[in-house]
Amino acid sequence: LLPATLDLSVLELSHEESDMLDKVMTALGGVPPHMSIPLLVLVQNLTLYAQLHADVLLAGPLATGRLGLMISPQLKARDMVLRQLRADFASFALSMSERAHKAKERNSKPAPGKPLK
Repeated sequence: LLPATLDLSVLELSHEESDMLDKVMTALGGVPPHMSIPLLVLVQNLTLYAQLHADVLLAGPLATGRLGLMISPQLKARDMVLRQLRADFASFALSMSERAHKAKERNSKPAPGKPLK
C-alpha cells in the first residue's frame, strides 16, 4: 500500500514550519492522509522546540534571579515543549503502527466460506 500524497498547500504555515514539514516528510518517506492532522501538530511543536532551543543556546541554561543562579526561562519553556514533543512523537508513531497492524489483520483474514490456511 503506497502512502497517498498530502496536499498541505492550503494551510498557512510559517516559513519555518514549511521547512520543517519538508524535512519530516522526507525523513518519513510519505505519510497517509489520515495522519495529516497529527503530522501538523508534530511539525508545529517540532518547529517551536527548534526555536526555543536556539533561544537557550543564545541566552544560556542559567539566569540570575533574586535568589541567585536559577534555570533560565528559555530552558524551562524548551523542556516543557520537549515533553509535549515526546508525547506527540509517541502518539504519531503509535497511530502509524496501529494503522499498519490493522491493515495487516484485514489482509490476513480469509474470505467468507474459504478454509483457514
